[in-house]
Amino acid sequence: MAVESFNSLGGITVGIPPVPVVSSAGTVVANVNNDYVLANTVLTNNLRYANGQSYVPIGSNTQVIFNSNGAFGSSSNFTFNSTTNFLSIQNLNVSGGTSLGDVANVSILGGLNGYFLQTDGLGQLTWAAGGNGGSGNGTPGGSNTQVQYNNAGEFGGDPGFIYDQTTNILNVQQVNANFVGNLTGTASIATTAGTVTQGTQSNIIAVGTLVNLDVTGAVTAGKFAGDAGNLSNIPAANLVGSVPLAINVSANAQPNITSVGNLLALEVVATATAGNLNSSNRISGGNLFITGNVSVGGNISFASANSFVANANVITFNSSNVNFGDAGYLHILGGFNGQVLGTDGQGNLSWINGGGGGGGTPAGGNTSIQYNNGGIFGGSAFFTYNNTNHSVTINGPLAANSVQLGAGAFSFSKSFVFSAQTSNTTANQQIWAVPAADVSAVDFMIISTDVVGNTRSTLKISSTILNGTIDYNKYAALEINGGIGTFTVDYDSGNVLLPPSLVLRVSPRSANTCYYSMMITQYNELFT
Repeated sequence: MAVESFNSLGGITVGIPPVPVVSSAGTVVANVNNDYVLANTVLTNNLRYANGQSYVPIGSNTQVIFNSNGAFGSSSNFTFNSTTNFLSIQNLNVSGGTSLGDVANVSILGGLNGYFLQTDGLGQLTWAAGGNGGSGNGTPGGSNTQVQYNNAGEFGGDPGFIYDQTTNILNVQQVNANFVGNLTGTASIATTAGTVTQGTQSNIIAVGTLVNLDVTGAVTAGKFAGDAGNLSNIPAANLVGSVPLAINVSANAQPNITSVGNLLALEVVATATAGNLNSSNRISGGNLFITGNVSVGGNISFASANSFVANANVITFNSSNVNFGDAGYLHILGGFNGQVLGTDGQGNLSWINGGGGGGGTPAGGNTSIQYNNGGIFGGSAFFTYNNTNHSVTINGPLAANSVQLGAGAFSFSKSFVFSAQTSNTTANQQIWAVPAADVSAVDFMIISTDVVGNTRSTLKISSTILNGTIDYNKYAALEINGGIGTFTVDYDSGNVLLPPSLVLRVSPRSANTCYYSMMITQYNELFT
């Protein structure tokens, strides 16, 4: 066979000086670079890894390939369309800052024109109409019911301009406007009434007579006729006739009120003494001193550090809660430092020793480790901790799926249980692996069972690894009815996704489902 230059094979020019690649004997000649061939174009039917393995894309067209537990994986829910440059994924979890670029590049389907993206506060987003739920973009100014207006570029509100959505009444203290048409509805507050031109007014039943008139300022009149139900600040000398009902008493000096009457509000600066005090509304005060029983049908609220002293019983009926505002405002005598308020389930409270947080009394003897024993602390002499030598003692079985000897820089080995199964006779099936860089040796105790074939074997294997070289020994092999198969411990050099590994392989003798229960002890790589 004649020698051919690499850049002239089949008449293909690759743009590099001629390099002999095949000798007359038909063998590949060492390239001048020794490690690689440099070419502008390489034509081949297959590319393989250094270990000879072929790479064939998995999944269907457009599916993105990813690491699936050490193997190539793909999913119909994770695709890329090279024509539209769209990446499609069913769920996306972003843990850091992400830039989506210009808003024109962002598209979220759903919603209608003018809708905006709204959150429920828990991370769930929905399309919502503008003003959804009485809210919108920005924070309203002023207080509740106040109409919004532009106040120097910000939302503004004013107590003289409010809207009640229950009664559909808009309240404005003063309106200066020229009405093209007629003003309809009820004007509840009018500073000046010039001319009333509407033919029929609901609150005017005759010329010069108003059914009702609401005036926020002062009204001066020589005479008032009516029941004077809402008149205030009238000197007593000007009252003529009987006054059966005192709505609000606000003058500085008032004699004792002895006649039957109802007060909507009563403010007492000094001490108020009453034999019986009945109120269906609120009673407030800096200090309330009650020597008898207190019966409350509603809520009791202490909004500040005001004292509440009762020398007798305090009974609440159908009260939803007693609110003391802050725990610092509540003082109950008795008990010792660290005790908590407990109940007997019958409504009776008492100070008891608490549990957790350093409170309460530990169970068992000294050094007994505490555990939950039916809702209370439990301790046992068979489960202890020695604070001097920092050791835990268990006088009984210890159930654990994994046990580690040593910790941190002194970590030495870890023992754990593992299971696997096979259902065919393919040779050298991998049933366990560990990165070679993580271990210096591995011991196996393997119990293999073929239930259908009525066979079982037990086997112990000790293995060690150093710089890609593995040596192992099989011993204590026992078989019933022919055993399960042949086990080997090998070194796998890995690939672009998987690191080099120490692997346990089996070549089953039966296509039945075979179960492998293993106790594995792996010894950490040691560095001196």
